[in-house]
Amino acid sequence: MNCRIRYTTEKSIQNTKKQSIMQELFGKGKVLNLEDMVEYSSGGVISKQVLKNQSGNITLFSFDKGQGLTEHTAPFDAIVQVLDGEAQITIGGNPNFVRKGDLWCKRCRAQ
Repeated sequence: MNCRIRYTTEKSIQNTKKQSIMQELFGKGKVLNLEDMVEYSSGGVISKQVLKNQSGNITLFSFDKGQGLTEHTAPFDAIVQVLDGEAQITIGGNPNFVRKGDLWCKRCRAQ
C-alpha cells in the first residue's frame, strides 16, 4: 500500500512539474520556435509533448529515415506542421505526401 501511495504522489508531482513547464513554455503572448525545440535520434523516433489540456495536445515528433507511427485513432483533430524533411501520412489507405513548410490537417470528429 505504501508503495502504491508513493507512486501516485511521485506521478502527481511529475504531472504538476510538467504542467508548470508547459505553462511557462506557452505563456500568453510568447513566441516559440518549434524547430529549435525538436530533438533528433539516429535510428529512432522522439516524441516531446509540449502542451496538453482538455482541448487536445501539441506533440513534437522527429523520425529517422524509415521510422514512423503505427496506425492509431485519436479523439481530436490532427494537424501536422512539417518543420524539416518530408513524410508520407496515410489515412484510410490514402497517402498524403508532405515536406518542410507544409501544413496537413485531418478532421477527426463531426461538428
